[in-house]
Amino acid sequence: MKESNGELSSGSAENFFVLTLDFSKGVILEDLIARSNVRNDFFIFVLLAEGKAGAKINLKELYLKKDDLLIIPPDAAKERLYISEDAVLKIVAYTSEFIAQLNLPDRFWEVTDYYTTKHKPIWRLSKPVAKNLVKLINQMEGRISEENNHPYKNEILKYIFMIFILELAALAPQYALENNEQFTRKESLTIQFYALAKKHFREQRELKFYADALFVTPKHLTETVKEVSKRSAGETIDLLLHQAAKIQLKTTSRSIAEISDALNFSDQSSFGKFFKRIEGISPRAYRATRS
Repeated sequence: MKESNGELSSGSAENFFVLTLDFSKGVILEDLIARSNVRNDFFIFVLLAEGKAGAKINLKELYLKKDDLLIIPPDAAKERLYISEDAVLKIVAYTSEFIAQLNLPDRFWEVTDYYTTKHKPIWRLSKPVAKNLVKLINQMEGRISEENNHPYKNEILKYIFMIFILELAALAPQYALENNEQFTRKESLTIQFYALAKKHFREQRELKFYADALFVTPKHLTETVKEVSKRSAGETIDLLLHQAAKIQLKTTSRSIAEISDALNFSDQSSFGKFFKRIEGISPRAYRATRS
């Protein structure tokens, strides 16, 4: 199945965002993947409203059809496999910090275990249930995109989100299935490394840091990660740095020197050489290509 890019229609905040990806209209998906890969604290809910898609979550290949809901917990290792040209993805993402501020009932927290790796990440929703969730996501997007000065815009948005998340909580016992898949030791080590790298890649480049944290030798760590993911531990860290750099260059007005400092390079020259080695062009040239 041929892959396609997607057009982004979204509203976002630091700890919460809602968006639609319509792959019949062009661009954006790689940016979304990069953003979610360098943030390790988002719960991400992806409802496939149209089309078909495939993804790899924690090394396991998953295939989605219309009305399926994919739940991606924080720190999950994720990769896109394919997305059909007619796909429409409705996405809601939030951090624990965001949801903790909401006045949710105590019994809600009892069901959050359904959103972890203990359960399978795909819910096969019925058409009426999927339609209701899409309606709520559309309402959130509508509130975000409003340009008027509604005095209670943010409050209404939060209430719609609360309805959405409570609907999910009510559905969880019916749709969430226990994950009986067992990871090998090598797979578990690779997943743990990936989660750790997402948290520390900006300030820690040395494999010894990660090996010590995971109680293995650097040689064993890099050989295991390479065998399981086809990418070495060092290459994984470089990928995360590269993604973070591209996001900063494309979406902020920070100087290249400031981005270099934020990513803990010794100087701007080192950052430039690193970026050009992977991207093929300098940070300045890459920034000049942004739309």
